[in-house]
Amino acid sequence: MGGGLREACVVAMRNYRQIEVIADRSYGYPAAVAVAWARLGDWSRAEFLAAHIGAGRRAYAGMAEVAAARGDAERCLRMVDAVRDPARRGGLDWFTAREHAVAARAAARVGRRDVARDLLRDAETALRRSADATQTDRRAEALATVAQAYAAIGDRRHARKLIAEAEHRLDGLHGDTRAYYLSLIAFASAEVRGVQAAMRSFPDPHFPVYRARVQAGFARAAAEAGDHGTAARLLDSVEGWLLPAVQAQGDVVHGRAELSLREALLALTEVAEVAVRAGDPQRARGHLAAVDAVVRRLGYPQTQQQLYTRLAIVHELLGSPAAAVTLVEHVTAPDARLAILTQMAVAAAEAGREERAGALFDQADALAREMRRPRRQQDEPRLDLAVALAEAGRPEPAERILLAMSRPRQPFWELVALSTAVAEVDRLDQAQPLLALAGEDESLRERMLPALAEAAGRTDRLSLMDDLVEPDQHAPFLRKAAIGAAGAGRFETALELFTRAAELDRVAPSTRGAWVLGPDPATRIAVLALRAGSPLVDDFCRLARPPERAHWKMPDLDAIRGDLEAVVRQVTAEDPPIADAVAKVAPVVAARGRTDLVGTLLALGVQASLNWTRAVPAAINRDLATLAVAAAELDQPERADAILQRLADADTHPDDRAPALAARAQAYARAGDTARAQEVVDEAFACLLSRAGGSGAERALAACVRAGVALDPQRCRAILADALATQPVDTPKFLAAVPLADPALADLVVALMAGHDSG
Repeated sequence: MGGGLREACVVAMRNYRQIEVIADRSYGYPAAVAVAWARLGDWSRAEFLAAHIGAGRRAYAGMAEVAAARGDAERCLRMVDAVRDPARRGGLDWFTAREHAVAARAAARVGRRDVARDLLRDAETALRRSADATQTDRRAEALATVAQAYAAIGDRRHARKLIAEAEHRLDGLHGDTRAYYLSLIAFASAEVRGVQAAMRSFPDPHFPVYRARVQAGFARAAAEAGDHGTAARLLDSVEGWLLPAVQAQGDVVHGRAELSLREALLALTEVAEVAVRAGDPQRARGHLAAVDAVVRRLGYPQTQQQLYTRLAIVHELLGSPAAAVTLVEHVTAPDARLAILTQMAVAAAEAGREERAGALFDQADALAREMRRPRRQQDEPRLDLAVALAEAGRPEPAERILLAMSRPRQPFWELVALSTAVAEVDRLDQAQPLLALAGEDESLRERMLPALAEAAGRTDRLSLMDDLVEPDQHAPFLRKAAIGAAGAGRFETALELFTRAAELDRVAPSTRGAWVLGPDPATRIAVLALRAGSPLVDDFCRLARPPERAHWKMPDLDAIRGDLEAVVRQVTAEDPPIADAVAKVAPVVAARGRTDLVGTLLALGVQASLNWTRAVPAAINRDLATLAVAAAELDQPERADAILQRLADADTHPDDRAPALAARAQAYARAGDTARAQEVVDEAFACLLSRAGGSGAERALAACVRAGVALDPQRCRAILADALATQPVDTPKFLAAVPLADPALADLVVALMAGHDSG
């Protein structure tokens, strides 16, 4: 029962949690998670994330690569189109260029070199968009990436032109900034031009450490091209610059000397990493030993931990886990320890030792979940772990990490609506876990309790009272329960509950709260008694309490007791808005047999709303919608249709118009015209789902579901399932209405709201 809707609920809540993370984390949701789902074949999940995250363009580019690698040309080109979507363009144009370069490679791989060239031309345009020198370094680095992509699709001539332009752009920088970015594009230069040509023409960084890094980049390119002899010669030259700088230090260094030594040591670990990839593990071990012998001379613990991390990475690449573990023991700060475990896991995976990588990822995941700190804008260690997990094909733990880093929004009004739905379908077994979701928010609890108390009275389950409320709230609980008993036709029981509540109030007055305020319970029961023909109407009228606030009126109580014409004159003589008062009085007038006066009252209410000159159109439409509901419920079809037409012509907000349509559909159903009723229900749902909801969204949706499920439960559930799939931002709102469509799913919905994955 409800299998399709059940699955839709679970999937929608999983998606919604990620949207919460996306909305909560200002520094972005990593594209790697979406790409990971694509690699696992869950394209709907991948595309959902790509459509919602800030890094969507990067995600689509990565997904295009995945599709191209699997020979899925149609999907690849669809992802490429998403990368090129003008709506995704932003100011960070070096990122635009990089992502276009990735997408171009993918397009070329599926045989669309024309698309690839268009993408790369777009990338060049993005990089040249600004004529000034702003972000010259980033633009040069991105230009080198575009050059590599041109080379990959076979246009080496243009690639060489672009790499030369990238090098030339960096000439405008100075000092170690220029040297640093030259070291970043050295590998690209060697890959595009060839190692020998790059060695002859590449600019000199002038700083020995960065010169070493440039040579290491060339050596890496040579090794990847299979030229291990050239790679070895380049590494020999690097050692001639770095080893003397490393070995010439004293016992402990500080200040500028420490900075220089740190850069030399980091460069030497990079060289060791290149040596591993060049098939020279012995050379790599020698460099690691040289670094390890000196690292303790550094004066700052942060610098030492940075070097320990680099050493551990290379040891993992070498297949020496024991040496790497020894280094981890030197790192005690949680953030640094998480960083080293993460990078060790990545290195182990790169070395092909999946079991070792999995164990390290598990350690890092456990450490990340232990971290307890306030949300902040930067949390790189955990973010890096999430990216690494995703890139290793583990998107689920990555998402758990991201969720732990966020602060989800409490669905306040959705929980109020859910409590109403759970109560309405008599699923009071969910009352306690539902109230637990309110936590310490007393305002939320007090808004959830009335519906649950009414259901307890309606189903004669008052034993729940002690489980749901404290003793000082028993009296208001009993009064609300009395409404439920009266709604079930048990007016004597309702009177007994009022008597018990009065006795409790005499002993210890109730703590007043939001759920105590609002419509008077005795007045509501008096109206029910009148409509049911109960002889206890006068008893409940005597129990009615005066309004809590002086400006609140009780026109429905006045209509029960007094002259109907006088009450109608009083209500309609008030300044607008009067729709709520009319909606209260009209059922009483109808119950007293004055159907002629009902029409007059509704007509005067409509006239007052239309003459409400100081109101904004939305307020007028809201009043008219209230009157349309009243007209439909009181079987005044012509008047209801006339008001509905006005609402349609005025482009009324769906939160106001949809409940009126739902009430009209129920009136058609009562009259036996189920076909027309279904048409109007479908119109109500279409209206509601056409625009983002406002403050009345939950109430409007519940009205539509009540009307829909009474006509065709399966159709109604299908509409809800589709809404959950297509409007994930509103998942809590739709979930709150699910029990109305299928009471068997109430426990699932409550569990999902509590954060459980499958209920």
